[in-house]
Amino acid sequence: MSTSRPLSHQVLRGLFRIVVAVSLIAAAATGAVLALFTEPVFWLLGFHPIALDYLDGRISRAELEQVVILGKTFGRSQIDHLDDVRALLGKLLWIFLASAAIIAAAMILARRMARPAAGLAIGSLAMAVVVVVASYLAFGFQTVGILFHQIVFPQGNWAFPWESLIITLYGTEVMVRGAAFVIGLGLFLLFAAYFTIRCTIPRSTPAATDQI
Repeated sequence: MSTSRPLSHQVLRGLFRIVVAVSLIAAAATGAVLALFTEPVFWLLGFHPIALDYLDGRISRAELEQVVILGKTFGRSQIDHLDDVRALLGKLLWIFLASAAIIAAAMILARRMARPAAGLAIGSLAMAVVVVVASYLAFGFQTVGILFHQIVFPQGNWAFPWESLIITLYGTEVMVRGAAFVIGLGLFLLFAAYFTIRCTIPRSTPAATDQI
């Protein structure tokens, strides 16, 4: 016979689902961003590889300062921005690893609870995508992109003249393609995780629903 769970049990169960949902979203989003900054994706999207060469440490700052492309060079502030991007990618890698660890631990410790959390994660990300698309339609990509940079790079080292080399190589068109890739891959990773959970975690029976 089933008994009603205490309020504390319901709260903990709800918090668990939220943590797993947030972890799924974080893992999918950070994984997609990290994938963007790889050689195959740069080649696939037609991005110039010079920034990735610097971010991956294949060329030094001094060497990058000497690079001339289309008669232009990277100024100090542009290279400083690439340093900020490198630092951000390092933080995203730790977030990705931590999120993946939380998801793995959740599936081991409470397998039946990870499945509904995945559904919550998909719903949350779908709402996020709607917000992003609606913002783009309402304000345009440039305005949304400026807001994104203001949040991610609060130190302000991200706005450059249109004639600068970093804008010439990685301007609005490149940003649009990159954003489309991240959103598409993020959704794919999240749905892949969801269906993996559906296939690997058995459906709970009515008699088991009263258990943690």
